[in-house]
Amino acid sequence: MPRFKGQDECKIDDKGRVAVPSKMRSVFNPEAHNTVVLVPGPDSHIRLYPADTWEEVEAGLVEKMNTSNPKHRRTLRSILRFADEQTLDSQGRIRISNDLMNYAGLSTSSPALFIGVLNYVEIWSPDHMTEEEAVESPADLYNEVAADFDMGSLF
Repeated sequence: MPRFKGQDECKIDDKGRVAVPSKMRSVFNPEAHNTVVLVPGPDSHIRLYPADTWEEVEAGLVEKMNTSNPKHRRTLRSILRFADEQTLDSQGRIRISNDLMNYAGLSTSSPALFIGVLNYVEIWSPDHMTEEEAVESPADLYNEVAADFDMGSLF
């Protein structure tokens, strides 16, 4: 399974294409075939999954979500209605759909902030990320989570 980390900013061109940072592309498993799945993420960002990782996510959704439950149906619908499979072009670019761009507050000719989060990548509007960090600083959040369990045993 890929392990993404770090961040990078890449400009979205006037056709809605953006290059996936090379340090993140280099983590893709060959089984992904340079294909990714983009879905809306919580907090108004986009999640990018390599295709092989997305297959595991889908399997988990099938296993854990009960389509008889109205909340589960709405959640699945909100995630999957804008899901978009993209294959990287020869320059490592993908096209972000207008629906996902609007959802994440992204626009052409502006930067997109790519953040590696272990098995997926988040794509943020830098403005939305600034707003997100204003709610709770990364340092405060880290300290709060560290108090919940022994993070020292992790690293």
